[in-house]
Parts: sequence; C-alpha cells; structure tokens
Amino acid sequence: MSYFFSQASLAVEVFSIGYLASAFAVHTHRRMSQVPGWRTYQAAQASQHQVTVPEPGSSTKRKLSPVEQLRQQCQEAGIKWRNAHGKNKHLKKAEMLSALQQLEQSRRLEEKKRAKTVPTAPATSPKRAA
Repeated sequence: MSYFFSQASLAVEVFSIGYLASAFAVHTHRRMSQVPGWRTYQAAQASQHQVTVPEPGSSTKRKLSPVEQLRQQCQEAGIKWRNAHGKNKHLKKAEMLSALQQLEQSRRLEEKKRAKTVPTAPATSPKRAA
C-alpha cells in the first residue's frame, strides 16, 4: 500500500510540475507576442493612424439626447424640471412636453388678446378747449 501512495504522490508531483511548466510557457509566449511597452505602443498607433488635433476655436460637443434637449428647453422657458415631484424626482419626457405645449398655448392666447386690444391713437380734434 505504501508503494502505491509513493507512486501516486510521484505522479501528482510530475503532473503539477508539467502544469506549471506549461503555464509558464503560455505566459511567456503571450508576453513575447505583445508590443513590448506603452511608448512603443503609442508610437505604433500614431504611425498607423493620423491624429487630428481640433483647432482651439472649434469645440466638439456631443449630440444631446432628446430628454436633454427637452430639459434645456424647459430651463430656457423657466419651467422647473429638476426635483419637480420632490425627493429628487425630475419631470419625465411626456410631462416636459405637455408643460412646454401649455406654455406655448398660453403665449399664443396672450398674443391674441394683445392683438385684439391694441390701443389706437386717440383722435385729436382740431379745436382745443381752453
């Protein structure tokens, strides 16, 4: 029985040494096939791709999402969209749209009222009362 255990432990040691050797070989192969350093990597990337630097006057802004555009419009119109429901709950997209539409309708009504009640210049009579 002791002979069996000694043979089994020997086999385990041989397999573990083989496993470690193969893992080391794979690791070394991967390291050698990679670009050796960051500076070399940057130089290789720069030579492959032409880098364009934007002019200082031009700014490259990302495109705003529809909700961000609505929030910007609400901000400009004076509508409170942030924390509108309390507890840090903002207005939803549909709520912002309806608020902007209501604001636009109220402005149109005010313009119609102003157009109807435009004061005309009072007629002056040629004779003045003294």
